[in-house]
Amino acid sequence: MIRERVKHMQRRHIAYTLDLFFLFITPFIVAVSLPFDLLAQPEGKPGTATRILYHTLTHKVNEVQAEITVNGVPVLYGEYKGPISYSGLINMWVKPGKNVVTVRLMPLQRPQKRGQFFEFAVSVGRSAQTAINGPKLAQFRWRSEESKEKLPLEKIFKFTPLYPPPSELWTKAEVLKLDEETRKGAEECIQRLSEALVKKDVENLSKLLEFRFQERDRWLHGDTEKFSDVRKDVEELFIGAEFQPVDMGSLEMHLVADGQLIWVTDKGFGRILKGKGGESETEADVYLARMEGNWTWAR
Repeated sequence: MIRERVKHMQRRHIAYTLDLFFLFITPFIVAVSLPFDLLAQPEGKPGTATRILYHTLTHKVNEVQAEITVNGVPVLYGEYKGPISYSGLINMWVKPGKNVVTVRLMPLQRPQKRGQFFEFAVSVGRSAQTAINGPKLAQFRWRSEESKEKLPLEKIFKFTPLYPPPSELWTKAEVLKLDEETRKGAEECIQRLSEALVKKDVENLSKLLEFRFQERDRWLHGDTEKFSDVRKDVEELFIGAEFQPVDMGSLEMHLVADGQLIWVTDKGFGRILKGKGGESETEADVYLARMEGNWTWAR
């Protein structure tokens, strides 16, 4: 499990960034306040998506090993030896019905300092900005000098969004098992991704990115009639960018999102897609899905 290897991994966190693949975007929309009962409801009574709400996860952490997963997808993990706080959109991981947020905290692998703390909240709002301080769907606060609970500890939180972000992934993606057939299909998809990036093959990379970009438009803007021009985005991606081949021998696969996605990393849980020289701005996470027998880069 991730928490068993966290001390060997680089720190990772969600944040508002505009990366090379336009995965996280901070939209500026007129804020409209919402009463809490319009945003979430008890389990078993999922609502119908009629408008876009922004789901934000905010966390603060100091002097602990911390891991947060949303429906099994890690959005924070690593050792945190100084006070750090971040906020990021999680619309891409929120789905209809019950959603599960798991928090795991462990002590650092060295003499512990005072002032350990951890806080997180999942909030919603009409814009990415207002969501940070909007109604809370889940939240937790732990401080070593106040809490009776000692590390390590694990907390599980559940919420059902009234307006889940629009998405076709959760209805189309197959539930997978990490058997030989699945691994072979995923590896072939990664090989195609690697070759398209290294060769700057606009045509093939556009095909592999089409669903991912369209899903971004759905869960971020709800626009299901006019999608972004994937080919144009890919052409812009290659301007001034050079990619190194994926080390196929270093791949590790992790089932997340209730088995509907495979998160592909290297053996240290690092990103497998990197620019030449390892430039961080050209890195990207890879989550694969199989839909109607075809593999695609889904998130």
